Amino acid sequence: MKDYQVGSEKIPGQAIRKRQPRRSASTIKVIVAWLILVLIALFFVQQRISYIRTEKKVKNLLLKKRNINSSILPLKLEERYLTRFVVVEKAAKETLQLQKPQRKQIIKLKVELTEEKDN
Repeated sequence: MKDYQVGSEKIPGQAIRKRQPRRSASTIKVIVAWLILVLIALFFVQQRISYIRTEKKVKNLLLKKRNINSSILPLKLEERYLTRFVVVEKAAKETLQLQKPQRKQIIKLKVELTEEKDN
């Protein structure tokens, strides 16, 4: 409801309340406002749910990465053990009965070593 000043000069400070002709228009405005607020709230709730799901996926992937890295470490240790030059040379001489190569059997190659970064 709106307040309007009375146009008469007899009572200068008096206000008259007049009813709006269409009451359903204000009801529709309230319903539309509530619908807009609900839609905005649903949008933010959906974003939050999406964020939580993504965070859960990232945690699962980090856990899988940690498990894979922990399974790789024993293999690296075994590789280091099996590729020791002294052990390989000893096994070649004793078990396989191999001889040292002659000069004409040796091929020289230039190999650039690159450092592997472990994550």
